[in-house]
Formats: sequence, C-alpha cells, structure tokens
Amino acid sequence: SVILMKRKIFNLFLIILMAMVFSPIVHAEIEKPTGAEWLVAEGENHVWYKIEGTTLTIGGSGAMPKWTNSSSDDNYYQKAPWYNKNITNIIIGDEITIIGENSFYKNDYLVSFKIGKNVQKLESQALREAPKLENIEFGEKLEFIGVGNFYKTEITSLTLPEGLKEIANFAFRNNNKLTKIIFPSTLEKIENSSFSLSTKNALKEIVSYNTTPPTIGGSSAFENVNIDKLTIPSGSI
Repeated sequence: SVILMKRKIFNLFLIILMAMVFSPIVHAEIEKPTGAEWLVAEGENHVWYKIEGTTLTIGGSGAMPKWTNSSSDDNYYQKAPWYNKNITNIIIGDEITIIGENSFYKNDYLVSFKIGKNVQKLESQALREAPKLENIEFGEKLEFIGVGNFYKTEITSLTLPEGLKEIANFAFRNNNKLTKIIFPSTLEKIENSSFSLSTKNALKEIVSYNTTPPTIGGSSAFENVNIDKLTIPSGSI
C-alpha cells in the first residue's frame, strides 16, 4: 500500500540519517612532499619540514611543536632538526597556525623570513638571535609576537600587520638599524623593552594607525628612542 511504502522510505531515511550522525568523521589525509620529514603528525597538528639548499620550508597544518635551547629541559622536544644547518631563508606555510618556542633560535645565517597567512601566534624566542635577518613578511592573521622574537637583527623598516594585538617583552630589542616602524590600528599592548635600542637616535619615524594608543608595559619599551617624526590619525586620543 501507499502508507506502507511511505513508512519504508521514512525508515530508510532514518537509517541513513543515523549513520551520518554517528559515523566517525574522517579527515582528509595530509601528505608530505617528497624529501620532507614530519615534525608532528597527531591530532589536529600535521606539520612537516623540508630543506632544499639553504631554504627551509614548513608545511602541513596546525601548530608547530615547541623546542628548547637547553639540553637539560625535558618538557619540550629538543633542538629543532635544522639547528646549525646554515639556513638563509625560511618559509612558513599558509595552514600553520602557531610557530612554537625556540623554533628558529640562534640562526646566524638567516636573511629572509616569511610567515604564512594563517599563523596567529609567534611564541617566545621563536626567531631570537638572527643577526643577519633583513626581510620579514608577516601573515595577515598574526595576533601575538612573543618574547625576544626579533632581538638584534638587520631590519631597517618594519610594517606590522593589521590584526596584531600584542607585542611581548624584548620582541624587537636592539634592532639598531631600524629607522621606521608602522603600527596597525589593532595593536592593544606593547610590553617592556619591546623596541628599546642600545644605540641612541637610530629610530627616526613611527607611524600609528591606532586611534587609541596601545598600553605600554614599562618605561623602557622605547628606551634610547628619540624620533624625528610621529604620524597618527586625526582625532586620536
């Protein structure tokens, strides 16, 4: 009968619906390219690295692991596999979300660093002690720059991305060749010694698009900075 047929169709629909609801979700498998090695491959984090010549590429998706710069620290992984590999260029893939602590610590040869568009957080000392670093390309979703990340580089001009909210202690300390900084409208907090210099009068110009000044955490955030030009939006507080 028509009623029986409708019941059968309805029951079949329920079976299909229940199967869809209770079946485990299968994520698309993330593959690493030829020549690459896994850094982490578990849960939501599947991150690989590949070294070609002096270029290091980090790909996959999710958060990079944390590293340590001390052999006595058992809480994290040990030194990154590219440590002391004379890397000059680093490229972070667009699906990476967090660059872990000490990831690129003490890289004497690094010149260029490109951050993928979905990186939200640069953890403490991820890029500390890169004395030859000249070029940084920031991703559009970066919100936090951790402690000591760009300490003492060769950067001469710095444009920080819209969306950035906080710059931690010592993040750009002793960048004595830095002459100009552009701050985004989203910046909320600049911590102590973030832009302090060891050489007076190196930094000449600051441009801020923030109508409400960010909180400054300490009197030495801009120690030895004596700029010639400050540009802020009209009507700023």
